[in-house]
Amino acid sequence: MDRTRRIFPLSMLALAALPLAACAQDTSSDALSAEGAALFAQAADLFRSQRYAAAYGRFARLADGGHAPSAMLALTMYLYGPLLFGEQWSATEGQQGLWNALAINHARHRLPLAEPGTGD
Repeated sequence: MDRTRRIFPLSMLALAALPLAACAQDTSSDALSAEGAALFAQAADLFRSQRYAAAYGRFARLADGGHAPSAMLALTMYLYGPLLFGEQWSATEGQQGLWNALAINHARHRLPLAEPGTGD
């Protein structure tokens, strides 16, 4: 089993714990233009509507532009498409490498946690 396939089951758990909107936080690899933010919101809506192929295309486009949260989602959808969505999408080796690097660098940042004393 290669490294990517070992890392992403854990990433899936972390990703599932965060709402899609939280993935759009503004850090260096997360910043989006107004057009990019609208595309991310559209992709998230399509995903929630179970229009996975359309969502994948939009996440892939944003990931190719360097958006780390979209890279995490696109790579997860690519790797686990047949298992989770019953579909297999395509991604070049270059895309997979870029998305993986973006996801790994993004994962190095601390995940947002509940404020102390809030009971969450």
